[in-house]
Amino acid sequence: MAYLGFFERFTEIGGKPVDLSRLDEGILMAGDDEYDADAFIDDDDRLEVFNETALKTKDELVQSLDDVIARIKGESRTNPEHSPAFYDRYRKLVVQFRDEIQGKTFPSALEAWWRYEYEVRESGAVLKLSHIDVFRFGRDDAVEEHIDTTFTLLEVKTKLLTVEQYAQLYGVTTIAVRQWIRRGKIRTAVKAGSEWRIPELADSLSRKYGYRTYTRKEILTDLPAEYAYFNKYDSVDLSQDEEHKNMYIVCFAKKHDFSLGESEKEIMRKYYKAIMIDQKERERFELYLIANPFVEADEVTFVSRSY
Repeated sequence: MAYLGFFERFTEIGGKPVDLSRLDEGILMAGDDEYDADAFIDDDDRLEVFNETALKTKDELVQSLDDVIARIKGESRTNPEHSPAFYDRYRKLVVQFRDEIQGKTFPSALEAWWRYEYEVRESGAVLKLSHIDVFRFGRDDAVEEHIDTTFTLLEVKTKLLTVEQYAQLYGVTTIAVRQWIRRGKIRTAVKAGSEWRIPELADSLSRKYGYRTYTRKEILTDLPAEYAYFNKYDSVDLSQDEEHKNMYIVCFAKKHDFSLGESEKEIMRKYYKAIMIDQKERERFELYLIANPFVEADEVTFVSRSY
């Protein structure tokens, strides 16, 4: 248990040298004695680590975004995962986001356990103010935390492009763009009447079918008959079968409370339903999900900063 390096400052307990060899078990050794590592951490220690990592001021926010802008510039030269047009729009969005933050008035200091958070996604950039009511050191330098209050302070949306505009921006044909939507390669496209609108950061160059999640926001009255049971679930995940690349795993899921102590077998039986479909059927079902205004696609998040 690395505890973010917290115990590196400990040299002895009760006059005996500290042995950190069992720290991954949450145990400190001093001579033949064992101690619970958590017993040596108080709220002041947790707050100190939180303050070292959290974005607490406007200047810290701006510096963090400046670092993102510099990183985008570097990635555009070395990472072929995305197109030059994508990196150009990505950088411009973050620059606009940073400039709008610079133009706002912020408090000189936040109270304890409050921090600024931001994300840059396909649909745009968002700045939030959050309060953390649980903050614990975990294994492998991880932090276990819980946010009980969040306010959205600022949002900068990406432009929604027509199929023609998107094709021109990325140097492809409109036929290719419509195929990408049909095949689920652009899953954040939205239907405006009979036409599609596409976020300008929806880059489709990746050839690999990634893990996708779609969340149902309302009862769906036009579900294909074979998927009518989706109304009993909250979300659906789609993923490609590793052994049979032309087959896809579709898993429907309900929200549930893990604190109830139910067995894994019981949880799977009550809250999940998984089926296997081929590529043609996956494209048909996924196109329905993408086009439905009452279904929300899980967006790609390009960069986030919370602590």
